[in-house]
Amino acid sequence: MSDFQFFPTVANPELGDLTQVPVELYIYTVSIRNTTVETFDEVVLFYKRLGLEGVVFLGTTGFKPGDRIIFPLGMCGGMVSYAVGLFKGGTLLATIPNPQDGAAMTPDLAANLDPARPDACTDAWAVVAGSVLDLSQYLYTVVIRNNSEHVWDSVVLFYEQKGLGTQGLETSAVDPQGVARLELCPCNQMEGYAFSIFDEDGQRVVLSPNAPTPEGQLRFPGTGLMYARRAWDFKLTPDLDACGDLWELELVR
Repeated sequence: MSDFQFFPTVANPELGDLTQVPVELYIYTVSIRNTTVETFDEVVLFYKRLGLEGVVFLGTTGFKPGDRIIFPLGMCGGMVSYAVGLFKGGTLLATIPNPQDGAAMTPDLAANLDPARPDACTDAWAVVAGSVLDLSQYLYTVVIRNNSEHVWDSVVLFYEQKGLGTQGLETSAVDPQGVARLELCPCNQMEGYAFSIFDEDGQRVVLSPNAPTPEGQLRFPGTGLMYARRAWDFKLTPDLDACGDLWELELVR
């Protein structure tokens, strides 16, 4: 059972008789109600469309207790999937769907979670107290996959931990197609991180296919620090893990 709940959608008699309109021509809408005591700084929605590359970004700010927002996602027949993140202070506090339900919300998944929804093009969810994660119970984890043909000598990562300042981690060698897994600190204390990859020649040149990283960059990200909210802007597919990031990287010589 998902922690997100649906609420009834009220018919609008001013719209007239819509029964003659093909369902695939409806506008797919997602409405969200905040029933918690939290004010979310930002609500972000990404969705994918049938036959089109990339994702579409929608968002709003200042989502207060009792507020309701509605996102129109385009023609119902072209909607593939969507994911919603609710952020506070750059930290991901809740997602739709819950990771336990799936990596993205599809029309079929929405129908399973809310069999009473009025039609196949209308999703309505409520964020409840149980949806908001207790981030102190999780470690922020960064996983970096070596998609190159070369052994990485090490991955060096620095992160800012609330109240403790800069901390550092270094891995051992990472084989081609292997992964480096770095556990940073409690998720609610992680303020941001950056890393570099060293190959066997001591070079620090990184290219990331799933993030817009310029060739020749010596650290990732190129400026500033990476954190949960910023990671959503870098990735083609939103990551529903509130306390972890996966990066697929190659070295460029």
